Amino acid sequence: MMDIKRFAIIALLAWVMVLLIPILTPFLLAGLLAYLGDPMVERLHAWHVPRTVGVLLVFLLVILIVSGLSILFVPIIEAQFQLFTTKLPAMIAWLQTGFLDWLRQYVDVDVVSMETVQAQVAASLPKLGQITQHIVQAISYSGLAVLGIVINFFLVVVVSFYLMRDWNKLLDVVEKALPAKYRDTVMQLAQSSDEVLGSFLRGQLLVMLALAIIYSVGLSVLGLDVAFIIGVTAGLISVVPYLGTITGFILAVVAALFQFKTGISVIWVALIFVFGQLAEGMVLTPLLVGDRIGLHPVAVIFSVMAGGALFGFFGVLLALPVAAVIMVIVRHFYKKYLESNLYSGGAA
Repeated sequence: MMDIKRFAIIALLAWVMVLLIPILTPFLLAGLLAYLGDPMVERLHAWHVPRTVGVLLVFLLVILIVSGLSILFVPIIEAQFQLFTTKLPAMIAWLQTGFLDWLRQYVDVDVVSMETVQAQVAASLPKLGQITQHIVQAISYSGLAVLGIVINFFLVVVVSFYLMRDWNKLLDVVEKALPAKYRDTVMQLAQSSDEVLGSFLRGQLLVMLALAIIYSVGLSVLGLDVAFIIGVTAGLISVVPYLGTITGFILAVVAALFQFKTGISVIWVALIFVFGQLAEGMVLTPLLVGDRIGLHPVAVIFSVMAGGALFGFFGVLLALPVAAVIMVIVRHFYKKYLESNLYSGGAA
């Protein structure tokens, strides 16, 4: 009977968690930010700075860094986007007169012509009134969405502030609430998870930054107009194995073919991304990350997709940290299993 009650309680808690998923994302993100900021608060506290003041200083440092990066890079991004929009008509014309003609000549596929697309657009013009009405409705809904984003942003800031300020108190409460029989084991797992998670997050952020620099500088030396946007995009999504390289390579090849219209530019783009992939696999990841999680690339991709399906965009951000903690727990129980009589075949 006790097992049935425990199962019912666990099932009820799981059901409640599923229902609360829409509002859990800001709190999970706030917890992640508090976890990342707590070491700096602890260091300031060791210098006899009150925790509240330390948290405010950490927030001020983050604001200064974000503001500095915005001042430095937003004009570059804006200029490249403006350049892209001005070249968009020429790109469409090149796509029709150059690339699609080449594709029809060398590849045996049925390519839809731009005339067909234009005819379909012309046939849809009588529905312009309905389209305009839908656009107005979408704008009204997007206003509510923007309001929700602003509210969630301030919620994340407030919650992360209180979590960072009371981090040690919360840990003490959790530790005291643990059953004495399992307290040492749980605290050991928590310490191991903290070491793995902290090292992985710091290392992975540095790898992403390094790849963004490598791709941006390489494509800029090649002379690509939108080098910065492509390089930063490839670096940011490199958290998923090979996704950043493949996405950045495809975007860079399309941009290079349109801008230079030569096959040699594709070769240079390929060399840049091969160099970035080799640098990541042979230098950056072993040096900065190492085997912190120990997840197979397929497991990493599954974790990211599962996080996105459960918690949306922030679930993608939280997927690998959660996977790191799960791997620590799995390794612990696997070690216990290898030491057990069940594995060795001894008496129960």
